[in-house]
Amino acid sequence: MKTIIVICFFCGLFIQSVFSQNREQGRFVKRIEENYYFQSPNDRYINVNSKGDIEKLFFGDFNALSEFSYLPSSDNAFRRPPSGFRVLKNSSNTSYILEVKYISNYEEASREASKKYPTISNDNRAQIVEHNRVAFAKRHEEMLNLFKVETRSFTISNQFAEKLYEKMVSVIDNFKAKAPPTMLPGGYSVVFRNVVDHEVWSLSIHMPQDDAQKMADLCLKIITDAQSNQLDVSKYISVLDTFKN
Repeated sequence: MKTIIVICFFCGLFIQSVFSQNREQGRFVKRIEENYYFQSPNDRYINVNSKGDIEKLFFGDFNALSEFSYLPSSDNAFRRPPSGFRVLKNSSNTSYILEVKYISNYEEASREASKKYPTISNDNRAQIVEHNRVAFAKRHEEMLNLFKVETRSFTISNQFAEKLYEKMVSVIDNFKAKAPPTMLPGGYSVVFRNVVDHEVWSLSIHMPQDDAQKMADLCLKIITDAQSNQLDVSKYISVLDTFKN
C-alpha cells in the first residue's frame, strides 16, 4: 500500500510538470563561490552576491545548508507568487528547521506600484521606451518595499534534512547543459543553493528539465504542503530516494 501511495505522489508531480511547462530548458547559471571571507581579522563578510532581490528578501542574512527559491515571471506570479525555503540548524544546533517563505500580497503590491509608477503610450516611441524602462525599474523597487513575507517554520528530522541536502548538492554538481538554452518568455526560474564546506554552490535555471525539474517539483510540493500545515516527510524521502547519486 505504501508503494502505491508513493507512486501516486510521484506521478502527481510528473503530471504537474508536463502540463505546467515547455519541454525546452531556458538559461542557467551554475556557480561555486566562497561562502564567506574576512575583510579584517574580526570582520567576517557573508557572501550573498549570487542572490537576487527576492532571494535577499527571503534569505539575505546568510547562506543556509540548503535553500530553494521559486521565482516566477511577473504574469505567472499572480497565479503563484515567489516562494522558497531553507534548511538550517536551530539555535542550540541540535535539530534542523525547515523555514518556508512566501509573498502573501503580490497582487496588492503590484497594483500599488503600478499606480505610483504608471507606463505610458504615445506617438514618440523613444520617449515611451525610456519612460517605461524607468517606470518598470522603480515599480520593481517599490514592490520589494511593499511585499509582505510570510514565514512558517517546522522542526524536521535529521534524515530528511540530510537527504534533501545530499540530493540537492548532487543536482547542482551533476547538472550539465545538453543543448544550448532556449530563450523562453515568461515561465519561472528556480534556484538551488547549498553550503558545501567553505563554499556556496548554486544553480539558477529557467524552466528546468530532468533532475532539476524533478527536484523543483518536489520543493514546490514541500512549500505547498507547509502552507497548509500538511508536511509528509516520509513521501518526500521516498521521492528523494529515486534520485541518482
